[in-house]
Amino acid sequence: MDTLDYIEAGNEADEAEFEMPQKANDVIREAMAQKPKPPLFDGFWQTGETALLFGASGVGKSVLAVQIADALARGTAVDGFKMPTRRHKVLYVDMTLSKVQFQRRYTPVAENGGNAKPYKFAERFYHGRPRYEEDLCSWVRSAVRTGGFEVVVIDDLTAVMRTNDGTFDSLRIMRDMKRLSCETGVSVLVLADSYPSPKGNGDVGEADLRRSRVLCGVADSVFAIGRLERGDLKLVQFRSQGSEVVWGSQNPVGCVIRRRENRLLGFVFDERFAPRLDPERCGLIHFASMCRANGFKYRDIAKVMNISKSRAERLVKAWTPAITEEVDRLDRLDCERRGVPYVHPDDEEDEYDEDLDDEYDDSEYDDDDYYDDDSEGETIDVTPVSVTDTGRKDLPWYRRIDPQKLPFASGIRPRHIHDLERDYDLNDNEIFVESREERSHRPKVWYHVGPRTGTVTRWVRDCYGSTGNHIGTSGWI
Repeated sequence: MDTLDYIEAGNEADEAEFEMPQKANDVIREAMAQKPKPPLFDGFWQTGETALLFGASGVGKSVLAVQIADALARGTAVDGFKMPTRRHKVLYVDMTLSKVQFQRRYTPVAENGGNAKPYKFAERFYHGRPRYEEDLCSWVRSAVRTGGFEVVVIDDLTAVMRTNDGTFDSLRIMRDMKRLSCETGVSVLVLADSYPSPKGNGDVGEADLRRSRVLCGVADSVFAIGRLERGDLKLVQFRSQGSEVVWGSQNPVGCVIRRRENRLLGFVFDERFAPRLDPERCGLIHFASMCRANGFKYRDIAKVMNISKSRAERLVKAWTPAITEEVDRLDRLDCERRGVPYVHPDDEEDEYDEDLDDEYDDSEYDDDDYYDDDSEGETIDVTPVSVTDTGRKDLPWYRRIDPQKLPFASGIRPRHIHDLERDYDLNDNEIFVESREERSHRPKVWYHVGPRTGTVTRWVRDCYGSTGNHIGTSGWI
């Protein structure tokens, strides 16, 4: 075969394998027919894309990447960010920390000399790295093909650079990950170090990557972690081919790194992404923190609230100023609903024991519901620390709370069934409603007093029906 015949044969083979491109309108119709996929991390990272996260060394890129990866594996969102609810199989390629270093980072320091318990990651969260002699891109491809991973996080490009600049190596890996994402649909997040800002104010920009800025042209999305003037961190979005740039330099997301309530070392974001406070949990946290402020030990708080000592300690440590603000807001709404004036606890007088009867309507509340008449005219001892039902009425914090001015859901005094909403069931039996269902407004948790024995029964309605438990005859919840 001469040279001309060889070229013609090669052209025929290429034409046989060539796939005719689609019309632009057909491409749009095909894309519109597909089910839209939720973003992996709000506007910063979209499903099926290759994203680049950069920032100065030690700013917290790995902490944020692990937090995002764990949330994707659990199918839960990070605070208020838009993220998928379906659990993903995530591979975290850690080229920076050893196994021991990773274990130490995610094991909180034990208090009081106890045994430290590490944070428990999601079952679909995988952690590994290629051997020293293996190629990173080939190893990731094999892992995706064998393990069926949907999300890959590479931490970070600095570890695979063979020169001081390392632009060639980084660009090769970035292009290979982009090709892998296009071929398989896997979502990839790549971390990279940048130089400190020449301005010296902690600001961040693509120019801080210097020659490695070419990586931004390969990535579908680019975002970074910088520093604010007051020392906090900020999350800034620079590029996004799949969504609008919302969190740009003029609207960054403020954040700090701290040990979260679930013991995960992660980012806590500004008030725009603060999780919606649950009213019931706010009441528990406020109750526990106020008891602690009044000198109660965790053991005493646990007995009062009928919870474990460890949970009482967690509730106290979960207190934030936002909890108090939410409690005050709920108090105001409750007072408006009941038609009584709202008085902030800080504005109340210190002494209530002169004449408690003038603070509320005797026609609705009876003294016997709150304390025994046997104590009338006697000096109250403020030293007892008993937290039993019989000794609770003698506690100083108990006698100094006005139920009308500080609703029990957010106060530090235990509730009585007569403090709850009074209603009647279908059999015209008097009940005391603690909470209602959101849609039907039917009683969800309520109490009923036996007409003969006086035994109080706590009823709870769930998807399986209603169940009741006797809680005694005192009426204290």
